[in-house]
Amino acid sequence: MIKVLLLGGTGYLGSVFVKRFKKKLFIISPTRQDMNLLDKQNIDQYFKKINSQKFDFILNFCVFQQTGNYLVKNAKLVKEQNETLSNNALYIWKKYYPKSKFVSMGANCAYSFYKSGFSYLKGRLYGGTKNFAQAKRLLANKCKKLNQKFKMNYTILIPGTLIGPGEQLSDEKMHFFNGGLFRAALYKNNRIKKFHFIMNNNVIRELSSVNKVCDEIYQNLKNKKNGIINLIPEYRISLKQFYNLIEKRLKIKKKEDFKKSLFKASISKSYKISVKNDFTKKSSISNKKFLKLFDNTFAYFSKKTKLKN
Repeated sequence: MIKVLLLGGTGYLGSVFVKRFKKKLFIISPTRQDMNLLDKQNIDQYFKKINSQKFDFILNFCVFQQTGNYLVKNAKLVKEQNETLSNNALYIWKKYYPKSKFVSMGANCAYSFYKSGFSYLKGRLYGGTKNFAQAKRLLANKCKKLNQKFKMNYTILIPGTLIGPGEQLSDEKMHFFNGGLFRAALYKNNRIKKFHFIMNNNVIRELSSVNKVCDEIYQNLKNKKNGIINLIPEYRISLKQFYNLIEKRLKIKKKEDFKKSLFKASISKSYKISVKNDFTKKSSISNKKFLKLFDNTFAYFSKKTKLKN
């Protein structure tokens, strides 16, 4: 059985991945109580305890993620925390398991124009996501150097925005699909008095089902390629289309215009990502798979918010 060290296993992607593949993979996933990934001394203490354990892969799902206004207000902290997490994940790989393949999750916001094309490693980053994207780019560049110098194997997998059931309940996570359905569930369950419409309604995002991304991560464990691999997102949708779905399917009437946000999200990205289903040119969304994902995600948040104290 393939042996995997999973860093960040208690987060959204990690918890879904473990649930889907715990019977197919031998997974060791230290919790924050087991090992503090922000503290090298604590990291060393943990690996002294399991030094005899060998792994075929290190899966790095570590991320300190905030979005919307929270990202703007805590931009410096987001940058520092993610750079520390990236550096310490690479520290674990190089010091303890250099023969293991390092598989890490990237972010498409780290792409930018560079010379005559696009680059994940170089170029000017968009201001709104700069502090998050810099750490992703830092990690990818260091992986490349370790591969060139020591022949250490790695891949960086880049999905769209993760969507679907399984995410933890947090007001600080404001990605418009899961974050919007979470707030819609709070409103429908009378946990909040108003449902706010956040960001410019022309904002467009590429979305990836968390289950599909988990499956693609598992499949890529067999991939011998080193470098960056783009996981093609399943959907492209505008914020206006998303809120229209909330109004129609959840019967939440819009009582106000879009709430102004400090976070100036990009309306069009410099890197035009290929997607399997682009809904942005359509007047309405009728894709059954997407609508089922919408309904299942809302049902998940609705159930969780009913139980929440």
